[in-house]
Amino acid sequence: MIKKEFFFILILLLINSALGQNSDIPGTPLIKNFSEESINFSSKIFNTSQGNEGELYFATPGGLLIYDGIRWENYSFGSESDLRAVLYVDDNYIYTSGHGGFGYWSKDKTGRLKYTSLFFNEPSKQAPLLPVFWKIKEVNGKILFQTFQQIFIYDPIKNNLEVIVASKGYNLLFNSKDRVFIQDTGLGLFEIVGKNQILVEGTDQVQINIIGVSVINSKELLIFTKEQGVWTWRDNIVSKNNWNINKDFENYLINDVREYKSDKYIVGTRRNGIYLITSQGKPLLHLDKSHGLQNNTVNTVFSDANNNIWLGLENGITYLQVNSNTNYLVDTKGSFGTVMQII
Repeated sequence: MIKKEFFFILILLLINSALGQNSDIPGTPLIKNFSEESINFSSKIFNTSQGNEGELYFATPGGLLIYDGIRWENYSFGSESDLRAVLYVDDNYIYTSGHGGFGYWSKDKTGRLKYTSLFFNEPSKQAPLLPVFWKIKEVNGKILFQTFQQIFIYDPIKNNLEVIVASKGYNLLFNSKDRVFIQDTGLGLFEIVGKNQILVEGTDQVQINIIGVSVINSKELLIFTKEQGVWTWRDNIVSKNNWNINKDFENYLINDVREYKSDKYIVGTRRNGIYLITSQGKPLLHLDKSHGLQNNTVNTVFSDANNNIWLGLENGITYLQVNSNTNYLVDTKGSFGTVMQII
């Protein structure tokens, strides 16, 4: 009996080793998909943040969607419900922004959220198109709200707003290691310090569409672009990284990127799911629809307090339990055949 059990364990170890070397049948983390039908709400997600008690906040076109691990709840506030960004600071300041303006939500004694509007541009016949506030970032206790033409800087202590105006047109606002950056179209990458925009020297010499910036140190930045892979800024020179993974990023386009732990990055693509890579460009994980995602278009990525990953897809939300020693073998091609029991 002992010999049979030993033989069975040995067979399992050999099979596991063989499968681990087969890229067509990779081990994957636990994947849990939330469809629009399962949460009974439009689940197009633009941005994600997390509260002190672990609850998740999602910015959606229909309002602020909240998930506490069991229940889904949605909050809206009239014309200011078409959201693009959310930032949880504490229970008194849960900032959201979107079409027309921005503000914050606060929890009352019962745990319900109440909204305070900080800015809203009412549409008119002369100006029917509303500004869209795509990003919210915090730096040095101040909150930055960004459109393609302006950055509003809110000081919650003084309760006042200051405005920075783009010279041509802003791309997106990025933050890393308590620093904030933005690209002004055709002019280069700028760091926002107070109300000043300071050019990152050398970035005005290349034409790239920046989708994310990561501070490596005071003299080096890692720059993620939408269509041209990953670049590095060092000694005032911007150069493209000689990474094999860049071929994938060029083909499938980067939608969003987020720093993961201290030396890794989660990269969401437009056409090929997500990648987890090291700061040297080594791929650690790739997941797409064939591995269990609802679709291949990842609009936004987020790392929660437990270092697990949440994806905002084109038509749903996906949770990836990557911070676990347990992986699963997902067979979408019928490669496993029939599993037989050895007696």
